[in-house]
Amino acid sequence: MSNYLKITLIGIILIMLGCSSNSDTSSSNENGRLKVKFVSTDSLKNTLSKSPSRLKAPSNLPSWYNETLVSDFAQTAGKPEEFKFKFVNIDLNPLNNADGILNIFNNSDGKEISITSSKVDISNLFENTLGYDVFCFNDNDKEINCQDENGSENKDISYVEYEIKTGTYNQIRTELKAKAQMKGCLTQSYSDNTFTPGTHTYCTQTNNSIFNNYGQNIDFENKTSEFTDIDLWSTAAPERDDFLADYGIPGNITISTNEKATLTLLIDTNRVMRFFNQANGINDGEAPDGISDKSYFFSSKIDHDMFIFVGDPGKIEGYSYYAKECTMDGGRLSDIPNDRFCDQNSSSFDSMIKGWVTLVYDKNNNPLMINVKSDYHHGNIKGNNLKGSGAETYHDTTAFQTNNDNTMNISTLYGDENPTVLTIENFQNIEAGNGFEATFTTSNDGFNFVGWGNIYFIREF
Repeated sequence: MSNYLKITLIGIILIMLGCSSNSDTSSSNENGRLKVKFVSTDSLKNTLSKSPSRLKAPSNLPSWYNETLVSDFAQTAGKPEEFKFKFVNIDLNPLNNADGILNIFNNSDGKEISITSSKVDISNLFENTLGYDVFCFNDNDKEINCQDENGSENKDISYVEYEIKTGTYNQIRTELKAKAQMKGCLTQSYSDNTFTPGTHTYCTQTNNSIFNNYGQNIDFENKTSEFTDIDLWSTAAPERDDFLADYGIPGNITISTNEKATLTLLIDTNRVMRFFNQANGINDGEAPDGISDKSYFFSSKIDHDMFIFVGDPGKIEGYSYYAKECTMDGGRLSDIPNDRFCDQNSSSFDSMIKGWVTLVYDKNNNPLMINVKSDYHHGNIKGNNLKGSGAETYHDTTAFQTNNDNTMNISTLYGDENPTVLTIENFQNIEAGNGFEATFTTSNDGFNFVGWGNIYFIREF
């Protein structure tokens, strides 16, 4: 398996690049300012979202929704209390290779960032070790010392600015440590078809990780959460120490003496923490990386939560979804019922699925990026609107098609080769706390199947 990871999909580092005029940001004709900022979904929604978050699930889910069938799956997903992982290297690759790669961070042991619901702590990342002038700022855009009075990292750092060589760049290459840490609990109702019927709460445990014996469900139940090791590359079966992640920069980014270029990384943690609970009758194909006789916390590959686009976002929205899916092996899109009705009693009925959608708009309120994630690791209702690979990666805004009634049809892709195409039909723009029903189709020519059904969205923020 290659140790090179190209960024394709949803959960989350979202990288946004933009420029704002600033004629005083350089001390020489050869240097310009690069602003580097890390945010989480929570911190971005607190900044951009105008609607209050929903406090609890509404009672008016559609009559076709059956939670018992959802709970047949021995998996659940959610947001951790804290998520920590390490960067080893960050490079900007120039449009003209003769200009040379610009390295803006390097530490062979890796430097850690920490994400909680209220803060992304990047104080460990930025050291003045590469010959650049580095300037640190707090949440109020006030310049502060990069170290505190004791010479340690300043925890008040919100973002930094580098004074670096001017040039035009079309790619960001990052190197990360595969081993990361999470802390938190997940609650799920499991059906009689699973190993542990009923509602259970499972919490991360240090001594029962995918690097350390895994565990049985009883090892995680009703415990105080502890940091546990997870793998950002291979979900449940660790394979490597470091890996590369490349991001194309749509439209390129120019660092010049009269402009400030901004690099913002957004980590979407809404479904980044996952739990597999070994269950009766489950086979290796249903378990992450085929490990089905253990219970464990794991994460989707980090590329499922990383994105890049040029320009600052206008707003961010988050939705829970509940779906009923029918599938047909060997079928074609023309075989799908026009009304997309999925008969729960038919032979084509596949499953009930829960999941999450993150939707980002640009400053002009046009949809820019969507990330769809299934709570079930192998679910089909997932994908994003990224196309291309490496330096050619871009957000395909033609994935959003506005209908005459102002609803949208949205198309996403999942997978590098033979991707699954998901199309959500009649997606509505509603206020937080409200819900709406839509329909969807899925298809995969490589694996020769189609799917369809009903899907209910609840806007969370």
